Amino acid sequence: MLNRLLNRPWFNKLVEAQFFLAWIACSGLPKNLVKYIFVGEIALFFLLFVLHRKTIYKYMALSRPGNTVFWTYMAFFAVAAIYLWLSYKDLPYFWRIPLLLYDPEYIYRQFMIIPELMVPLGLGFILARTGTIYKANSLFLFLVLALVVGLYYSGLANRIMLSGLVVALSSLLALKTRNYLYLLLVPLVISNHSAYNIASLALLGLILLRRPMKAYLARHTTWRVLFLILLAVTLIYYYSDEIYEKITTDENSLWRLRVWENEINSLSDTYYTGVGFGTSYVTYDIYTIVNNPNMYYDKDRTLYGRLFMVANHNSFLNMFYRMGYLGGILFTMLNVFICTYTLHCYRKAKQFRDYIWWAFANYIYQVVIIFLNPGLEMMQFAINYMGALSMLLGVNYSHVLVMKGKRSYLHRLYVKAKWRKLQLKTFIGTSLR
Repeated sequence: MLNRLLNRPWFNKLVEAQFFLAWIACSGLPKNLVKYIFVGEIALFFLLFVLHRKTIYKYMALSRPGNTVFWTYMAFFAVAAIYLWLSYKDLPYFWRIPLLLYDPEYIYRQFMIIPELMVPLGLGFILARTGTIYKANSLFLFLVLALVVGLYYSGLANRIMLSGLVVALSSLLALKTRNYLYLLLVPLVISNHSAYNIASLALLGLILLRRPMKAYLARHTTWRVLFLILLAVTLIYYYSDEIYEKITTDENSLWRLRVWENEINSLSDTYYTGVGFGTSYVTYDIYTIVNNPNMYYDKDRTLYGRLFMVANHNSFLNMFYRMGYLGGILFTMLNVFICTYTLHCYRKAKQFRDYIWWAFANYIYQVVIIFLNPGLEMMQFAINYMGALSMLLGVNYSHVLVMKGKRSYLHRLYVKAKWRKLQLKTFIGTSLR
């Protein structure tokens, strides 16, 4: 019954549309209700991935980069499952790290960062089959709805949830219409936060400097992506004194630095094998350093007893902290291989290249966000990353279908748009004779 439904175009469109409507609705609904919707989305698209796992593997395995992405995904999930089991065995007690708190009731909350990554595998498949989000009418509808909800619910968390959607839709409109004024919406989403400004610069640079970037990454893509990462790390290290001096004058940045230092020290105590799930993000003594009540919670909603930090504001570091070098490197390389796979599809694609590059730019935007914020640990950030990665996998899958001689719904939309442009040019040319 379910498999028959999955082969119906109208059902796929409904599933796709409900994700984006849920994205918007989550910005205005009570937090408890949002939690149920968020978990429901994870369960739905996990099921879709399981049902379509053979097909998804086939389209990824068509190229070596895609095959690498799939098996890196699987290896990462396998390592996470082992650490979930170890967490129930009280992994922190094994290392006896002083003042590191542990409570089994927090395991599932912290483990949520893993099943979230199943969403793009299922949703990306649906996006390729429907292409609804790529229609101009749908784009404008979602963008207007997002802006209306954003104006009505002006809280920071609400705006964060909508920021990813607004950025994605406005950048796609810029590429589809060749009107780059839409990109002005990008830095205006949350312009008073440095993380968003850095991410916006990365996205704008990728879209506006597409040709030179494409030429640079045309060969040895993985190594060149790694070189860019190494270059960024080297520059940060070279200017570390200046950066540190600036950070110490900004309380919002300083406490993050203290938390990261604390986590790295705790990780070293485990010989870089990780502390597992169900443990606090920091040791208890850091409360005396980071005296910010908004960043802590416990069962009694007080600042006494078992203090657990909400998030460390760096999802990459969190992967290393929870699952050691093995899990952290796998997650980092997964993101690198996704970039490599996308650039491989972009080079091979003869059609809708704009879509692939747009999705790639939005994905890089979200990678920067999760590096400087609680990207996968909090719903308002996680849904943006999940959506951006889903769109990226969706256009890559559409490319593979076309290369195999099949037509995806996205491809049909592209051909239809080209046909309309041709008709318009013919009409204008005939009229001027």
